[in-house]
Parts: sequence; structure tokens; C-alpha cells
Amino acid sequence: MDVRKAQNGVRVAANALFGARLPSFPLVIEVELTNRCDLRCVACPNRDLARPRGIMDPALFRSIVDQTVGSAWEYSLGYMGEPALHPELAALVRYAKGRGGRVALFSNLNRLGEDVAESLVRDGLDRLVTTVSDPDPARYREATGTGDVRRVLAALAAIRALREKAGSPRPHVSVSVLRSASNEDRLPGIVAALRPLADDCTVEPTHDWAGAAGDRAAGDRAAGDRRAGDRHAGDRDAGDRDAGGAPPGPRPARCLRPFTSMAVFWDGRLGACCLDAHGPNALGELAGDTVERAWRSKAYAPFRRDHRNREPCVRCRDPDPQLGWRSVLRLGRAYLAVALVAFLLAFGLPARAAAQYPDGCTSPALPGCNGCSCGGCSPGLECPAGTCACLPACGGRACGPDGCGGQCGLCGPGLKCVDGACACVPACVGRHCGPDGWGGTCGTCPDAHACMTPS
Repeated sequence: MDVRKAQNGVRVAANALFGARLPSFPLVIEVELTNRCDLRCVACPNRDLARPRGIMDPALFRSIVDQTVGSAWEYSLGYMGEPALHPELAALVRYAKGRGGRVALFSNLNRLGEDVAESLVRDGLDRLVTTVSDPDPARYREATGTGDVRRVLAALAAIRALREKAGSPRPHVSVSVLRSASNEDRLPGIVAALRPLADDCTVEPTHDWAGAAGDRAAGDRAAGDRRAGDRHAGDRDAGDRDAGGAPPGPRPARCLRPFTSMAVFWDGRLGACCLDAHGPNALGELAGDTVERAWRSKAYAPFRRDHRNREPCVRCRDPDPQLGWRSVLRLGRAYLAVALVAFLLAFGLPARAAAQYPDGCTSPALPGCNGCSCGGCSPGLECPAGTCACLPACGGRACGPDGCGGQCGLCGPGLKCVDGACACVPACVGRHCGPDGWGGTCGTCPDAHACMTPS
């Protein structure tokens, strides 16, 4: 991780844990390449989505990467659809990796073709995460509606073989098994069957997507609560029955998602988090706006304040700190405070930020960011005095375009600009012989012929 990403991580931690207001960017960009899915999973709200379905414009994805590659820790491709249904999945992963980003792919693997899998391994996909409810074909189809677990197992085996052939440890493959009433008594055998195909295989409780999955997941969630010893299971069920308000009882933990992650729907609108299936908590959109302005907009401020005060989204009982935040929180606030002070001293934030960036900026210069006082200028612009401007590129040039819509200079009559210099232009248009006007000739005539010039 480079210095800019580390700096951004410290700012995010300070804002989330101590209520600071340091300028930051999201650590995780949750990208919904599409909200279409080939499965009909029982415990997933995708089958009931009320918002329009579509696929993300590749230009939007590339713009998001360009604006955040210097600060984001990971681009998480999945959200509420199957990313393998996007026709340019491999190209988009290749672009993010080529820009230096870390990419995770959340896929059910039912539609991951061999050519795409080979491309993902070759281009260095960092993480691949999939969920398998049961390796038994009949039970898997019952849970997913239309899925074929044989395709999933074949894809896992193929990716492992491609990794070995390439001599690469990536992508790191994680398989999650959702605990349910139908598989609870067979979990050890399920994990044993899947573990040889993955780098890690874990059993996860079934959640209700912040209430979006409705009663379909209630039984499976209750089973997970019992095994997990969740003392809030009763509160969670009560919250599900009462759709009119937030569930009673204390939050098990403060949710950090509003501080750490930005969830982007396929059409550029911003959801509350990766559990915001239907988009009732939309916090803006990236169409015609930058990631920075959207992330620091007025819509996010009360949303983050409520979560710091442990006032969750209505019906949500599923806090899930991301990217090792559980481990970070275990270190304790005192240790984090010391680490933060040490980091500020080491890198001079925010005291040295004004000297490092123009106009008192405290954000790293990110390609695609509009307004240098907000983090950087768009490509082709520079920030000489706190304002993004185009600087003419006329060094050593006497004429021709200056790169900013103007000219470095104009040539006199009879002269032409050639590679930035004014040069003589022989007046030989329509002439085969005779003087060229600059001491030369436009050509000579064959023997016994004379050059006749128009009178």
C-alpha cells in the first residue's frame, strides 16, 4: 500500500472512530456492474428489485477508477447482480489493475466462462469470492432456483489450475457457506468438500439484507443466530415484523460502512451500502459529479452522524465492518490515537498538507478530480495558483497550437508552420516548372520544351 492510501486510511479511521472531519475518500468502492442475475436465490432480494435493471457504462467505471485509484484500497465488483453478466467484465478488471487498483470479484460462478477466467488470472484479479449453499446439485438448485453447482465446482477447479499454470497466488479464492436450517447438520461435510478448491472456506450466518429479503430468510437467519449465539436475535426478528420503524434493542456494534465504503449502482446512483438493495437511502449520483464531491456532500453528513450515534438504517441489524475493521477496533481507541498522532507527525498531516498541495489542499492529486482545491485537476490541466488551468505548451515553439485552444504564434505571409517553426512554402501549387518564389524552382522541363508561365 502506498503512502497516499495509508494517509486516506488514517483519515477514515479518525473520522469514523473519533468524529474528526478530515477530508477523505472511500476505502472500498462497491461497484454494481449490473443488477441482473441468473439465479433466483431464496434469501436474496434481487428477485424482488423494484428499481430498473441494466449494466454499467464502461466509461463510468473507468471514471470511478481514475478518480479514486490513489486512495481506494479495493474495488469490489458484485453488489446486487452477477458481474459475469457484464459483457466487458474482463476488460474492466484489466483496466482497474492496469491503473494500480486492487480488485475483488463477487460471483456465483454459474456464468464465468473459461476465457474470462483465464483473463482474470492473467490480469491479476486479487480476490474471488463465491457462495455455495450446498455442493449437492439438488439442494443447491433448491436454494438458488436455477443454479447448477457443478458449474461452480468446475469454475473453482479451473481457476486453481490456471493459477498453478501461471505460477501466481492470485486471485485468492474464498468460498462462503451460508448456514441455514437445511444444511446446519451437514456443515462439516460441506466445508470438507469445498476446502480443497479454495484458499479459505468459512461458514457465515444468513442475513436479511437489511430487511430487504423479507420473511424468506427468517428461518435460515434464526438458525444462524442460534449457532452464533447472537443475543440480538430476538430484536432482529422483532424488527423484521415491525416494518414501520427501527428494531428495538442496542446495536451490537457501530457500523462503519458510511465512512469506509461507497456503493455505486449500475446507473451511477449511490446507495447507502452494499446491503442497500432497493436504493431507498440513495445519497446522490455520479452522473455529472465527481466521486469527491459526492462523498463529501451534504447527504452523507447526517447519514454518518446517525451511524456514529448508533442510530442505524431502519430495520438493519447487520453491521459488518470491512477490510479488517474488526481487528482494528480490537486494538482499542487509545492505541489508535497514538498511531494517529505518530502518523500525523511522520507524514505531516494536516499541517504540511498546505505546503504539499496548492490552496491549502489536504487531498492527494487524483486524475479526473475537478478543482485542485478538492484534490487534483482533470487530465491536461495544472494547478499553478489554487485554480485548475491549462498552461500553454510553447517551449521552443514559434507557432502552432499551444495545447489550450490558442496559438504559440503566427507566421508571416508566404510562411507555413511546420513542427512549431515557421518555414518557407514554395509557391508551386498548379505549377510544374519555373521559380518557386524563394530562389528555387518548381521543376524543369524536358529537352526541347520551354516553361510557359501564365501572363
